[in-house]
Amino acid sequence: MKPGISVRQTRADLNSVAANLQQAYPKDYPQEIDYSVATSSLEEQLTHNARPTMLVLLGAAGFVLLIACANVANLNLSRMVRRERELASARRSPPVRSHGGGWRPARRARRW
Repeated sequence: MKPGISVRQTRADLNSVAANLQQAYPKDYPQEIDYSVATSSLEEQLTHNARPTMLVLLGAAGFVLLIACANVANLNLSRMVRRERELASARRSPPVRSHGGGWRPARRARRW
């Protein structure tokens, strides 16, 4: 097909060619058998079997992305909760004298 010509136009042209052949050669193309041409684009022929597979892969990739986002959100939430606990324990403990001479809140040892 030429660029810019639709599949519908090509189908109409080829059906008219089939009708002309049927009129020109009646012995080879009897009237009882209706000859027509089936046309489709090359893109459709190449991708019609792959389309369901690609949709499944797209869905799986979206699901993996959703799980990854949920994991990142969970990690951030647990980090914030741990930091809140650290700050709460620092507020509860009495201040101690630091090496530099100033006062600072006592830090508890971190347990990982």
